[in-house]
Amino acid sequence: MRKRFGIVIALVTVGLIGLGSLALGMGRQPPAIEKVEGRVTSVDLKDPRRPKATVRTDRGTSIVLQMDAKRTDVRQGGATLVPSSLRAGDWIRAEAEVRKGKYLARSVRVELPLPTKPAPKKPAGTPKKR
Repeated sequence: MRKRFGIVIALVTVGLIGLGSLALGMGRQPPAIEKVEGRVTSVDLKDPRRPKATVRTDRGTSIVLQMDAKRTDVRQGGATLVPSSLRAGDWIRAEAEVRKGKYLARSVRVELPLPTKPAPKKPAGTPKKR
């Protein structure tokens, strides 16, 4: 009788612990991931380990991207950069976690500027204007 009672108490205890942890986990949601694309308008390097970049999107909104020197993957072309190398005027595409209204950048891609086409040359046989 005591053995059965001990087993029942152990099963009830394990069940309650499992339900408690399940209830705690239900309140948490994974962070939302958003894609941010736009031009960097300013960079805040007050804390070099956690630089911030303000990005002006195509929709006209400004978003502050917080970066982590160790966790944020910043690339330009095939090269890996440090987050503090971002400059105002850079065009970026970023993936960021949104937590409590703050954007924490996971990855940032700095777009290479498109090469400009040289002005067309005039054919050799055209007369010059006087």
